Amino acid sequence: MIYWLGLYPAGISALSSSSNYIGSEVCKERELVSLPLPSNSIDVQAIEVKDIVKQEIIPVREITEREVKPLQDQYLKGFSSGKVNVHYPCLSIQGTFPDWLTGSLVQVGPLRFEVAQASAHYWLDGFAGIHRFTLNGSSVSYANTLLDTTYYKESCAKGTFSGLEPQKSKGSFFSRVASALSSAERPVYDNVNTNVMCHCGQLCAMAESSHSWVIQKDTLKNTQQVTYSDALDPQFICAHPHFDNTRGQWIGCGIKFGHTSEYIFYSLNSHSFERTVIARIASSYPTYLHSFGLTPDYIVLLEYPFTVNTYDLALNGKPFIQNFNWNAKQPTLITVIDRISGKKIATYKMPAVFALHQVNAYQMNQKIIIDIAAYSDASIIKALELGQMHGSQRTHFPCAYLTRYTLDLSNKKGQSATICPVALEMPDINQKYAHRSYKYVYGIGRTVQRPDVLADQLVKIDVTNGNVCIWHEPLSYPTQPTFVPSPNACSEDEGVILSTVLDGKTGMSYLVCLNAQDMKEIARAYVPGHIPFIMHGGFYSNF
Repeated sequence: MIYWLGLYPAGISALSSSSNYIGSEVCKERELVSLPLPSNSIDVQAIEVKDIVKQEIIPVREITEREVKPLQDQYLKGFSSGKVNVHYPCLSIQGTFPDWLTGSLVQVGPLRFEVAQASAHYWLDGFAGIHRFTLNGSSVSYANTLLDTTYYKESCAKGTFSGLEPQKSKGSFFSRVASALSSAERPVYDNVNTNVMCHCGQLCAMAESSHSWVIQKDTLKNTQQVTYSDALDPQFICAHPHFDNTRGQWIGCGIKFGHTSEYIFYSLNSHSFERTVIARIASSYPTYLHSFGLTPDYIVLLEYPFTVNTYDLALNGKPFIQNFNWNAKQPTLITVIDRISGKKIATYKMPAVFALHQVNAYQMNQKIIIDIAAYSDASIIKALELGQMHGSQRTHFPCAYLTRYTLDLSNKKGQSATICPVALEMPDINQKYAHRSYKYVYGIGRTVQRPDVLADQLVKIDVTNGNVCIWHEPLSYPTQPTFVPSPNACSEDEGVILSTVLDGKTGMSYLVCLNAQDMKEIARAYVPGHIPFIMHGGFYSNF
């Protein structure tokens, strides 16, 4: 049974696994300034930070030496309800958006956190909303819609957040187990505030359950549920399916919980709603799986030691995510699966880490390279409780670092290395380079002096050498960057970055547009209100 699903990452704490470092210092204005590194760092070499900040520049030396100050701005507005069902046809613009940038940035996330007298306990318990920025030459508009999901309607009827407490089953121990694990008895969880995907010409909003909604283009309303024409019925759906441009198909993963649970990897052709099973991988204690890796020939399953006993899900009465437990003594298991036969090729035991997002994976000779945003443990889960954020003791968010695994298929040995000592989460790349060798990743990051925020800067990392570019404006809090390539681009990073930013000085939000090559600001469009922090989204030229 699924009661709470979906997570948002960002953070700040050093890795404690036995990874190596590629890069250790920041070169700014020809002066090398040491950054604090995890104690396990070796193979140190210089990396460059290019000069990219808006207005006030916070020098690297000041970042490392300044004392942490208490929150004194409107950052927490990002975790509070925004205005719903609004449409602003003409936003105020500073700068000039590129003429070629026409289309819509569509994002999902929690939009409302209260019902009757009840408030959401976790950040992603908030009711799902769709956000759309439409760009057309010199004009930018913004609209949002609070989605009319079953989760929302049931919560309104009950006056509390539906699904936060498990439904009590009556009867014997065995009947309660059977009821809890039965697909037929599962409550509907369709709070689709986690991700979006475009399939069969329709934009679909997703939760981490089997229930998704089609979003209407004109109104942004959820018009109909996505219905698959197959017999698969997983309780859990990985929120980050991959689209394979070469084969024209989605690759996704679901989990079926049972006495022996299983990961179900499947393909979905671009013009079909029938999923085809690629592989079923049994697991006694399944991990919390938010994303996985994909290459042209292989699926890469990462099982972190943040796992659940299925009978705890059934019987102990806790919300879904609270049933998972962290075990630092257990390894991270990385299993490589053949995409054609569905057979396991190899399983690699690596130091214990936790991650929500993989960045990219590809093949090189007889090796698989997979990059993730890795935490030292799963404490980010606890940090996302709203009570922690609004309490007298501010949450200190753990930090994820860009970490590379090299898996040798010939000798079945694996290695790990942390590429850059700058925090990175919510990664995005040029999707033309998905599943192939690439150079750049973009994400949200965080300065050392603000451990109480998810993110206060946007970062660009060169994965080949650890070089990093940073956009930072004091008291501004960006959300996941979206890379949009320029027409007829000649290089991987030729394009722009779009991100929704909360201005902590005014409590309002704006859309920022950066040059993806040097991370300098091109333009921004102001929204007359605040937008709660979003989860994921994408840029669509025809939506």
